[in-house]
Amino acid sequence: MIENRCEIGLNSNQRKEMAFLSCLAPHIRNHVEVVMRHPNFGLSQKSITFMNPKPSCSADHENSQCDRFKISIPYAGMSVECLVIFQSSAPHCPPDFLFSDCSFIIPLENIKSLCDWNFENPDGLLLVVKELMYFYKEIQIAQLENYADLYIEYLNLIQLPNMSEDDIEVFVSYNKNNPITFLIQLHIELANILPNVFLGNVEEETILLLVTFPLRNVSRSTQRLYLSANISNAFELSPEFHLPPLLSTFSFKEYIPALEDALKKNAALVASAYEKRKECVSVLLSHFENCLIEYDVLLYMKLTLLLELKGFHFLLEIDFPRNFPIGVPELIFRSVYHTYSGAPTSVSIDSYSYSPNWSSHELLEEIVKFIHNYASLFQQDSA
Repeated sequence: MIENRCEIGLNSNQRKEMAFLSCLAPHIRNHVEVVMRHPNFGLSQKSITFMNPKPSCSADHENSQCDRFKISIPYAGMSVECLVIFQSSAPHCPPDFLFSDCSFIIPLENIKSLCDWNFENPDGLLLVVKELMYFYKEIQIAQLENYADLYIEYLNLIQLPNMSEDDIEVFVSYNKNNPITFLIQLHIELANILPNVFLGNVEEETILLLVTFPLRNVSRSTQRLYLSANISNAFELSPEFHLPPLLSTFSFKEYIPALEDALKKNAALVASAYEKRKECVSVLLSHFENCLIEYDVLLYMKLTLLLELKGFHFLLEIDFPRNFPIGVPELIFRSVYHTYSGAPTSVSIDSYSYSPNWSSHELLEEIVKFIHNYASLFQQDSA
């Protein structure tokens, strides 16, 4: 009963992890738990996935003595699968590793963390996996040398400013029908451009570019951008952003600077729109100080007022579009007297006189003028 109560507050992934841990041999459980608690693995900052726990002998399964399982390691926009084999009857022995990529073979004596294995150190499995992936990456780069134009692109890439080998993951499948992929971490100081409200822990904010070469040469490629949640939410406020257009032949030393420049310009647009909205909301709040119901204190996207004109009360919601000040703020009049289909009678208007070049005070004047001219008409229509 106590265990069930503890599980009530867990999400589905946490319950799966607990179930997985519970079927492992005790000396393996601590090693696996440390890896599970290390969610930011590789450039993608994702967790290693554990699956298919099995015992060495069938009798151990009933006694929660599973000592082998598969792991899926995020790498270069793909995943690398590996069978991890412990020995439930020999806790002191280090595990064996069998990778699905049959081209990956490393002499045991080269893996220091495995040679120094201490089953009492719960970090042991995590250290070995990290070291194995270090060697895996080296082998991928060595295999890339078989594709001269892509290897040259890799060399050009690591010579770019703010770029190093640690910022790149390359995957070259042993199956030549599969594409070659590059996962690249971009270093753009968005904290110097975007207001703090858009960013959390700066160290956790990531921008990744996944480039896929389906024909294993530069004649054809596809690009996909991955943004951490905060950056993605910020950039959604500026729908004008697009990846730079492709050239006839892909070139990292031309494409990466163009992409970084586009991202910086987009961040500047987001910051400019934010400051403009903040200024406009401040002016509106100052004028309608005693009429305020609520407003967006983070992004300044909207505010709601309770207004009265000649004894007629109504709500006015002012919504700022994502492309403000290019886009027109929407004025939504809501009745406090009448409903339609269970909701307050409302009218949305964005066709009033407006110029994106107006100051915040000029916008206020136009909104006030429009309210006075439209309120009586809204009163009649909502009756």
